[in-house]
Amino acid sequence: MPHLIELLVIGLVAGTAGGMFGIGGGLIMVPAMMLLPGMGLTRAIGTSLGAQILPIGLLGAGVYHRSGQLVIRYAVLLAIGLLLGNLLGAVLANQVDQALLKRFYGIFLLGVGLRYVLQRKAAGAPAEPAAPPDAHPVKLLGIGLMAGVAGGMFGIGGGLIMVPALVAWCALDLKTAVGTSLGAQIAPIGLLGAGVYWQEGNLDPAYAGILAVALLVGNLFGALFAKRVNKDLMQKLYGGFLLLVSVRYLFFS
Repeated sequence: MPHLIELLVIGLVAGTAGGMFGIGGGLIMVPAMMLLPGMGLTRAIGTSLGAQILPIGLLGAGVYHRSGQLVIRYAVLLAIGLLLGNLLGAVLANQVDQALLKRFYGIFLLGVGLRYVLQRKAAGAPAEPAAPPDAHPVKLLGIGLMAGVAGGMFGIGGGLIMVPALVAWCALDLKTAVGTSLGAQIAPIGLLGAGVYWQEGNLDPAYAGILAVALLVGNLFGALFAKRVNKDLMQKLYGGFLLLVSVRYLFFS
């Protein structure tokens, strides 16, 4: 199959980032796939969502669960919101002009990249709560819904929205938020959105299958090494990558 090695590398890198930061990997997969011949933005987004039909967060979530850093009830409610929001985002994306969608995507990447680059390391290490507070189900469904809409439009798993929202609005510590985000991604969150892209001819199932396998393995690596890597430096580098990609979409697409 053409591009097999490239797809495996893309999936492994995206999966490793997902295991470390609780994201689905689409922010890496989508721009990386656009470097492949003939792969436009909408098809890359659809293929990214297709890869997320499989339980890509399974192995990584297992690592966090064994450490007591995954709230299963939260993950289930988030997954429901993700699934529904994903469908809405996919419908919107397939109705938007390609050039305009690229501008939206560039703005989205710019905001996310700035958040990573400007994020400061907290002074000291705050004590982690013995048990997470009981967040209202509507709040969790809302977080999942917002993340799902962004996922359907841009091919991401939603962790870039869920993780900070769980920390800010549900008082989870960062590691538990990452683990819970990965837990939500065990469900086939890309199913409804991917179906929309498939009907429009904007999903490559063979590519999606290869990416999904690599994502699953990379996700485990990322979760295992999350505590051993300098995450502050990693976040700065990742943010810089997103800023460069956003400039490309905003000014050179």
